[in-house]
Amino acid sequence: MKSARTSRSPRAFTMLSIALIGAVAALGVLQGSCGAARAQQSGFAAEMFVTNFSANSVTVYQRTASGNAAPVRTLSGDATGLAFPAGLAVDTVHDEVWVVNLGTPSIAVYSRGASGNSAPLRTISGPTTGLAQPIGLALDLVHDEILVTNSLSITAYRRTASGDTAPLRTITGPATGLDNPLGVAVDPTGDEVFVANRHVINVYSRTATGNAPPLRTITVGTTDQDNAVGIALDTVNDEITVTNRAANTLAVYSRIASGDAAPLRVIAGAGTGLAEPLGVTVDVANNELVVANLGGSEAGPSITVYARTASGNASPLRTLSGGSTGLAAPAFVDVIHPCARTFSLDFADQEYPDCFRELVRGNEISDGPDLGGTGQFAVNFKGVSGSTPSVWLTIYDPADEPAPTYGAGTVCADVLIVPFNNAKGAGVVSLMNEGVGKKGLGLVVHEAGNTDTLLLMTLDGDPTKNGKPTTLTTVSLNGGIAGRTCYRVVMTTVEDRSTTPSKWTVTGKVFRHATATDPNSRLAAQVGSTLTYRPATLPAGVTSPGELGIMASSVAAVLNASVTNFSNDPVRCGQ
Repeated sequence: MKSARTSRSPRAFTMLSIALIGAVAALGVLQGSCGAARAQQSGFAAEMFVTNFSANSVTVYQRTASGNAAPVRTLSGDATGLAFPAGLAVDTVHDEVWVVNLGTPSIAVYSRGASGNSAPLRTISGPTTGLAQPIGLALDLVHDEILVTNSLSITAYRRTASGDTAPLRTITGPATGLDNPLGVAVDPTGDEVFVANRHVINVYSRTATGNAPPLRTITVGTTDQDNAVGIALDTVNDEITVTNRAANTLAVYSRIASGDAAPLRVIAGAGTGLAEPLGVTVDVANNELVVANLGGSEAGPSITVYARTASGNASPLRTLSGGSTGLAAPAFVDVIHPCARTFSLDFADQEYPDCFRELVRGNEISDGPDLGGTGQFAVNFKGVSGSTPSVWLTIYDPADEPAPTYGAGTVCADVLIVPFNNAKGAGVVSLMNEGVGKKGLGLVVHEAGNTDTLLLMTLDGDPTKNGKPTTLTTVSLNGGIAGRTCYRVVMTTVEDRSTTPSKWTVTGKVFRHATATDPNSRLAAQVGSTLTYRPATLPAGVTSPGELGIMASSVAAVLNASVTNFSNDPVRCGQ
């Protein structure tokens, strides 16, 4: 029989005794930003965020901080509303930090750069919310939702929710198997939710509600004393990583593991530095595991970092600990980077050289003020083409090699074209694969006087063929594209897996901005009709998944085009 824990009392966290500090560990949280935390957005450094349960604070460090390093900033004070903060996720697409407060109970949202005694941007709290001793937090940017573990439930909310808002869905009831769940992670593409639930991981359908049983369970401990706390989902390597506070271990399983499946790897032993581990995150960009350790009777609170593939009695690559760190019952840790799998880039800082790799005519691609003189920062394409269509191509590649790949989804960018002559323009790339016989899809808007056109084309991935564009289909824009004006180009690919092979639909749209020279103004009218491409099979060489990127093209023209606000976030793209 399981011995159910009936309370998560905040009072326990105010006590200094070792016994009650052990209770703090039972309330640790997981990695909650959809697994591998390759953070996004422009204009910030790689950083590490930590919630400190007993200090009512969030401390932020340089990503590589070690030893007794002080935080670069600290969020704390009465105005913050922090009250025994636990679950945390950093949303760098929308420049926000999410924190679950056990003591309130509430969910508070702050500006990513917030420090000192800063008030939240908004707070979710109140009797209608269903929040009840909340601990874990997961952010789903694909579906624009957040998920929270409560003492006997999982609640889901709109990302933009505020105040006393009812949840979109609640998983609760005897069939769910929930027993004071702690960590939670969401797989938005696999449509699954992973929950650390004592000595098992429960896996639910992402849209599960009510008294829904798990799709499967994964045994991660052998006794009721084993306490799974943090869970991190790594969709790049198809793995989940789980901390076990009582056993002082870090175990890695296949994402599709079920039942009493053996872990792929286990980090355990006196040399690991693990000391009541709580939250964990996978830093895929740097191939590292980052763990928040409560600290035991002999070890103080710490952050330990390991090689992602480490196992056995592996020593940490580095350890952050000491009085200057501000760590105090650290519960959750998240790592962000200038580049990430979900992104929205305005190119105002170093994100172009940091996050892109040029494939075709790279010496004619650069970042800086846009070529139309509007004052926006952009990726700029300049060159001359002959009568044969030419392309310029740069790939989103934050980890250099290999580039991250994506399946069906949305990608968009704001395009500005400086008129000169003939057909020229810029756009976005999806499902791009590199190598002989491999291709990708490009959607580009051409300004050409009275014959403006939206084109869908294949791009050749053979490096000897300079992209070699081949048009698949076009839509006339009826002379609707003006020079030195900002337009949003949106490509969406949809895969229907109910048939073999899958059926694909590719759509392309162009929108004006309300203010012609401001790509950050609201979207206005669509220009022309929607381009739609439904092939019986994808063109030869085009396969899923593939890379994303930005392109320009021209025919017998001098090209001057700029692209900014490049994103794969459907909400940011306006879809």
